[in-house]
Amino acid sequence: RSRASRTCNDGLRLALTLLDPKYRESVAIIRSNRKERVHSDISGDYVLHLFEEILVQSFKNQGYRPPEPQSQHFGDIDEEGAQWNPNDPKIFEIDRNAVWLLETWKVYVKRKYKSALDRWNKETGGGNGQPWSFVNYCDKDARWLVVVFLADVESNYLLAANAGGRMPGHLQMECGFEGSPSFSSLENDSDPQSRVTAKKKGHIG
Repeated sequence: RSRASRTCNDGLRLALTLLDPKYRESVAIIRSNRKERVHSDISGDYVLHLFEEILVQSFKNQGYRPPEPQSQHFGDIDEEGAQWNPNDPKIFEIDRNAVWLLETWKVYVKRKYKSALDRWNKETGGGNGQPWSFVNYCDKDARWLVVVFLADVESNYLLAANAGGRMPGHLQMECGFEGSPSFSSLENDSDPQSRVTAKKKGHIG
C-alpha cells in the first residue's frame, strides 16, 4: 500500500477511536467550533493537534483497542462483517502522520458517512427502525460504516453530527440535533448550501 492509500479498516479504527469516551469531549468541542480554556495554550491548529494526539496514543498503538459495538447489535448482517477489523495488523505496516489521519476523517470517513446518512433519511426515513439496517444505505465499498453507526448510536450520534449528514426526524429530536450549531472545524470542504440546510428544522449541518 502507498503512504496515501486507505482501507476500510483504517477508517473504521479512526472512527471508533474518535468515539472512545476519552476523546468524545474533544470531538464535541471541535463540532461546536469552540476552544475550551484548557486548550487555550495550544498554539497552531487545535484540530491537527488533537489528531496528532490520537495518532500517537491510540491509532498507531497496537495495544490499543477502540470500543466496538456488541455482536448482538448486528442483526441480520451476514458474515461479511468478519472482514471489518479495526485492529487489523496491516494498519500498522505503514507509518502515518497526523495530516494523513485528519484527511482520512475528512475525505474518507466523513464523506462516505454523510452520503449514507443522507440516503438513509431520504429513501426510507430510517429504514426498518433497526440501527443495523443502516448497512443497506451505505455505498457498496463502505458497508463497514454500519459498525461506525452502531457505535455512534451509543455515543448520541456524535460523529453523525460532525459529518453533517441528514438523519430521520425522530432520531434528531431524540438526540437534540434540532438547532445544533454548524460544524465548521471539521467541515472545511462543506458548501454554503449545506450550511443553509443545517438551519432548517429537522436537519443537521
